[in-house]
Amino acid sequence: MAELFHKAIQMNNDSNVESLIADLGSSEWNTRSEAVRALRKLGDKRAVEPVISMLNDENKVVRKYAAYTLDKLGDTRAVEPLITALSDESTSVRSMAAQSLGHLGDTRAVESLLNVLQHDEEWLVRDAAAHALSHLGDKRAVEPLIAAIGDEHWFVREAAVQSLALLHDPRAVEALITIVTSPKSEEGRGSPGDIYVRKAATQGLGQLHDKRAIEPLIVALTDEYRVVREEAARGLGQLRDKRPVTRLTRALDDEDWIVREAAARSLGQIGDDRAEDALYDTVMGNRPWIRDLDDEDKYVRKAATHALWKLGDMRALDGLIDNLKNEDRFVRKAAAETLGQLGDERAVDALIDALANSESADRAHAADALGKIGDTLAVESLIRALGDNNAVVRKYAAYALGQLNDPRATPPLTRASKDADMDVRDSAAHALWRLQC
Repeated sequence: MAELFHKAIQMNNDSNVESLIADLGSSEWNTRSEAVRALRKLGDKRAVEPVISMLNDENKVVRKYAAYTLDKLGDTRAVEPLITALSDESTSVRSMAAQSLGHLGDTRAVESLLNVLQHDEEWLVRDAAAHALSHLGDKRAVEPLIAAIGDEHWFVREAAVQSLALLHDPRAVEALITIVTSPKSEEGRGSPGDIYVRKAATQGLGQLHDKRAIEPLIVALTDEYRVVREEAARGLGQLRDKRPVTRLTRALDDEDWIVREAAARSLGQIGDDRAEDALYDTVMGNRPWIRDLDDEDKYVRKAATHALWKLGDMRALDGLIDNLKNEDRFVRKAAAETLGQLGDERAVDALIDALANSESADRAHAADALGKIGDTLAVESLIRALGDNNAVVRKYAAYALGQLNDPRATPPLTRASKDADMDVRDSAAHALWRLQC
């Protein structure tokens, strides 16, 4: 039967679709199941009515795949049959029918999905209904979803919280605040349900962009769960209110680097100069948590640099330029990458100097950054780098010259297109193509 499925996805033609539709009448359930799956892959609208009929198949696997396929076919003729399938005796069929109704996006399904959310005995089906309601975007779902926050299964509670955030209804704010601020029960402490429901609520408060969430999110910055602290930091950045600046600055010293990175990014989004000194200390490695200059620290320092740059603090640029000469290669790499991302032409001279560094990796990162900045002042230096003894440096130099779009680079790039290294040849050819566009 696997051969049937793989053959179908390779041959999308009229006879193949008709052959698969004919296979839906096979006496073998696995043949019917594979035919339905193959029709999903083909996505041909002629299959809609035949696949709808398979929602009444005697085999639950076939019925499940029929519901799954009607999602992909995307035809609203399937809405009423899928609503009927919400009463199927099989949990997996009901769950798949709910999921497909959500993706079809037809509000005729709202009342039926609400009924499933409130009354189906299986948490898997209630979970699918909660997610589906968020796709439909109908405000009738708000109060039932708030009620579903009290569901006995944490998957359903999490789905309800996530859907409320996506519906962007202010009625959800207080319910999510209650989750974030309620004391943890000893019974649920540390359980997946406790952790992920609180995370979803914290994330949702940021997405809802309601100022009532500011104080609860500030409190959540000290939550015992890392994922909650992370979402609190991100959410406060989304709200762009200056009240949390002091607390976010403290979060730059959180024990977890992901929280520190989120705090740095949010401080950049908020744009308050009270954070400048703490951000600068982070960039320069003067925070108590920086012991080894590893990759995790690099991400935090990069986020802090972007934040400082957004605040207009020249120390960000100066610090990065200084770090091009740092003794640690990870710091030098991060400095070059960040200077390229910032795109500030004031860094060009320092990066040109870095093209002469003894370490080939430093030269390559400098060439890459110069291409991203796009200042033609670097053209001659990058042309010289096409003769570097390291192929990686030559490759990045060629690519950078394509980004600078200066005709002076055409003859040397033409020569580089015949380089002994294949990657250099490809990079030079791509650069020449860009120059011709």
